[in-house]
Amino acid sequence: MNCTDVTVGLHFTFKHTIIDYHLHQDYYLQVDSTN
Repeated sequence: MNCTDVTVGLHFTFKHTIIDYHLHQDYYLQVDSTN
């Protein structure tokens, strides 16, 4: 693996982590509002 592969891999991982975080945040907010 060269530097570009590592950077792209980290970028995609970071991006998906952010997306997952926002999805989970929305989910928990919906659960809180229904209770």
